[in-house]
Amino acid sequence: MAAPNLLSSRTIAAPGDLADFDLLPHPDWAKWFARADSTMPSGLRFAAVDYSIFELIADPAVGGLGVALLSPTLFRGLLEDGRLVAPLATVLKGPDWYFFWPAKATGVLGRAALATGCAKRFSDRRIC
Repeated sequence: MAAPNLLSSRTIAAPGDLADFDLLPHPDWAKWFARADSTMPSGLRFAAVDYSIFELIADPAVGGLGVALLSPTLFRGLLEDGRLVAPLATVLKGPDWYFFWPAKATGVLGRAALATGCAKRFSDRRIC
């Protein structure tokens, strides 16, 4: 995924086109290229900072600092708002579940409300 302004003068129509862009580091880029039935181009440029979690990868992508390997499910809001675009359709199958624990959901009632809200929001997916 990338910020629309990053693609204002260049396009990404095939996996090999990513060689013309800075990529935001992610351990699964090689898997993504394999899933796209493409070889990973030599000489790919990666940002100097290694972002350890998705949220940290999404922020520089929105800022136009590079192309990010992000989940379209988890970052649907950024796609719908037009802050990110997904120029290629290839998506890696993620884990069967995601775990998160928001800092503000404290106590048993907070966790119960989180679980209930999550179940309602993602009833058609295995996210929660």
